[in-house]
Amino acid sequence: MNWREAPLIRPLLFLILGIIVTSYCPIFSPLVYLSVFLAFTTVALGLQFRTVKRSAQKYIGALISILFFILGCFLTSVQLAEHNPIHISNLSTNKLTCIGEICSTPKINSKVQVHVSLDKIIRQGIESKAEGKIISFLPIDKESKQLNYGDKIWLDVQLNEISSSMHASGFDFKKYYANKGIHHNAFVSDWKLIEKKKGIHNFILQQRAHLLKVLEKYLPTENEFAVGAALCLGNKELLSDELKNEFATVGAMHVLAVSGLHVGIIFSLLFKILNLFKTRKKVWVFAKIALTILCIWLFALLTGASPSVLRAAIMFSFITISLYSRRFRNTYNTLAAAALLLLLYDPYLLYDVGFQLSFTAVTGIVYLHPRIYTLFDFKWKVPDYLWQITSVGIAAQLATFPIGLYYFHHLPINFMLTGLFVVPFAFLILSLGIALFVVQVASSSLASVVGLVLYAAIWINNALIHLVFSLPTNDFGHFVLSGLGLVGIYGLYLLLDQYLKTSRSAYLCLSFGVLILAIFSI
Repeated sequence: MNWREAPLIRPLLFLILGIIVTSYCPIFSPLVYLSVFLAFTTVALGLQFRTVKRSAQKYIGALISILFFILGCFLTSVQLAEHNPIHISNLSTNKLTCIGEICSTPKINSKVQVHVSLDKIIRQGIESKAEGKIISFLPIDKESKQLNYGDKIWLDVQLNEISSSMHASGFDFKKYYANKGIHHNAFVSDWKLIEKKKGIHNFILQQRAHLLKVLEKYLPTENEFAVGAALCLGNKELLSDELKNEFATVGAMHVLAVSGLHVGIIFSLLFKILNLFKTRKKVWVFAKIALTILCIWLFALLTGASPSVLRAAIMFSFITISLYSRRFRNTYNTLAAAALLLLLYDPYLLYDVGFQLSFTAVTGIVYLHPRIYTLFDFKWKVPDYLWQITSVGIAAQLATFPIGLYYFHHLPINFMLTGLFVVPFAFLILSLGIALFVVQVASSSLASVVGLVLYAAIWINNALIHLVFSLPTNDFGHFVLSGLGLVGIYGLYLLLDQYLKTSRSAYLCLSFGVLILAIFSI
């Protein structure tokens, strides 16, 4: 890695290190970190003066790295409950009357589950400032079903600390939610809506409802409509438990949760279409950037504007600027810039599984896809294009499966098999869905044709998923992969890649050592 080509990677790594250190060892208060940060900033600025000898200039890079480390410590310590006197964890009572904003996409099961970021608590009719996030469970009714991300609600709740008991799969919910800054469940005795999120949000919801009816018209069967609604509009409420289980078991559930994959497909479609116009005039380059970013964010809003989709939209907005601009050509540096921006906004995003999967998948595609794609050479354009899309899916699967194994403790052995078709079909289905939304405005006859092809694509995809699901073995069983093992698997990737590049036996020997370390960590 040439640090000069990707200068933002080093600050990002030190920022991440500061976040991790402070998360697990919260020794100092935010004031201490702020004081140290200001002191080092003063020294770094002093080294920039002309009176300082050139020999001292080489220390500026090290100082900047230290500054980002301290900045990571400071931003993390500010959000720690023990350093925040108005955090709900420091209250003397578990019974609360509070006001907060919904900060997650509502999930409907036996109850409506929402994450609420608190703004105020009410005691004896007096409002006071409060901070913290809670998981609230609301009874299912007409009003709770209409709640959306960003709505403000009033709650009367009983707080309970999230238990440390492990799920049957080995998933530790307490650790998972603590890393997201959530420490309490809230069982709601009463609630009411205070304010709906206004402006363009309501218009987007109306358009989303309209497009859902369009899909319902052209996808007449239950499973095909459910998959189409999930993949094209981010609506997973229609998925049956049986269908969810099949997709999850074969390692294809990620295509039903609108995230970085889907935003990447939208970006890829736009990039291929706009790249037909080869002009380099500044006005057209700017128009391409503006149109691509506008469409990415419109898709993010139409699919529910969940935090994972918004993060992906930010990431691909940076990638768009990078690809259309001659000044920023290093993709790794672009990804580092997007990650830096997000972590500076919320350092706890580092522990969000969606954040990790999104950036790991894109990094894996950039790094592994060229190597996988060159394994086969197709002379015909159509097979070559299909292999190109398939190799993208395989690269993403290889890059992200260690994280899935680390968090969810099972390895679907057929994930490589589903990787051969699930991403190409996701690309095809999403493309056809967009085409259907466009053409149904102009021609019902053309819309019928597109709708029929879309239905056939979803039906074939579902049939293939069911076929893989019906195979004798879908899972190696239960694994508990440690953090050291997770690092070891990615280290194994890098060592094997270096061996293939250089044919040096030392890399092969090291890779065997790392493999043994990873196996013993399971």
